[in-house]
Amino acid sequence: MYQVKQPFTFSQETNPAQTGEKVDVALKKYMEEQRLITKNLYEKLDHMFDSKLVPTPSQGEEEENEPEERHKPERYSWESRRAYKRRLEGKPLQKQEDPGKFVITSSINGIQLHDCLCDTGANVNLMSLALAKDLGFKEFKSPKIRVEFADLSCMEPYGMLEDVMMEIGGRSVPTDFQVMIWEGSKRNQLILGTPFLATAGAVLNYFGNHLSFGHIRQDIFFPSVNFRSVPSATKLPPEEATLIT
Repeated sequence: MYQVKQPFTFSQETNPAQTGEKVDVALKKYMEEQRLITKNLYEKLDHMFDSKLVPTPSQGEEEENEPEERHKPERYSWESRRAYKRRLEGKPLQKQEDPGKFVITSSINGIQLHDCLCDTGANVNLMSLALAKDLGFKEFKSPKIRVEFADLSCMEPYGMLEDVMMEIGGRSVPTDFQVMIWEGSKRNQLILGTPFLATAGAVLNYFGNHLSFGHIRQDIFFPSVNFRSVPSATKLPPEEATLIT
């Protein structure tokens, strides 16, 4: 009979049930460690921000603090509940006086002008006949309109100047003027209305009380002048404008 030199042995395989138990134990241990780490992290965050957090009122508290239905003004569709409440409880704005008019510095034909009045209520640009002659203009076109003033009086212009180049902030602004005959004071012999303001891209900032021109230079600001407190606009020029750097 044939004899086996070495006995034949089967491989010792691990019981699948035992393997699953080991995996479950390791997984539970890992999850418990992660839970403790997360808990400690949240405790640290709560400790850090506890003194800085502002308690937010709940929706029920906000509804209770709102005014009664009969006193509530209209709430806009885009307005949140909290913004609506702030608007209701907001203090009234502080009343302001008339800030005055905006006066700018410009030059025409090389002559410097320090009292060019910007008037948002005028839909034409006006220039006195005396100033037009001082600037060297001798020929005028026939007027096509009549000018109505705030006191409802009407006046026909002496003539019209077209495409007068005004130098402001290193830029030339073509401007049309209605030439008027003004008697008496030489104050504000040049009034710039909405056509000029639109061409120059005027931005009137009543909060900062200054005027700038977006199409010329946005970093140059002209302050306003209160005509009630000064006898003449030329006594309070725009200080050559304020350059913001």
